[in-house]
Amino acid sequence: MQITSLSAYDAPNNCGNLTHGLHSRQEPLKGSDRARKGVARWVAGVLVGSLCLSTAETAMANNMPLKALANSQLTDKQYLCHNSIVYKESRWNIDAVGNRAGHKQTYGYYQMKSKSIKGKPYDYQFYVYWYYVAYRYGVTKYDEPNYCNALHHLKIRGWQ
Repeated sequence: MQITSLSAYDAPNNCGNLTHGLHSRQEPLKGSDRARKGVARWVAGVLVGSLCLSTAETAMANNMPLKALANSQLTDKQYLCHNSIVYKESRWNIDAVGNRAGHKQTYGYYQMKSKSIKGKPYDYQFYVYWYYVAYRYGVTKYDEPNYCNALHHLKIRGWQ
């Protein structure tokens, strides 16, 4: 047997605690227009607040895959140096383009000069820079690139 129309008024009076709130919310709002407008304002405020939070969380979430990848691959010291490099080079913008006025532009999180890095995903950029730093600045005793040496080099050259 299928019930085609069921409203909150058809529910039994002795509802359990779990369903009582659900049924009571389906009933029309009793009270003045002022009370209804107050509820509407509250709902609108909650919706706007949640949209603002989700936008901030989305902006932070865009950086999370690269941070999570770096965190899983690096020791704490190298992780901090790595994050400092990325922040200073691109402000965590995967599509960052540097040296726009010059003849040799730089691209991505790490501002690499290779045009092939442009538009590549975060993990591709991470591993290209991983091998570059390991080759150029050496590795630590844990076989990870020495990002702290790379950061030091950037600072003494005045690029950071």
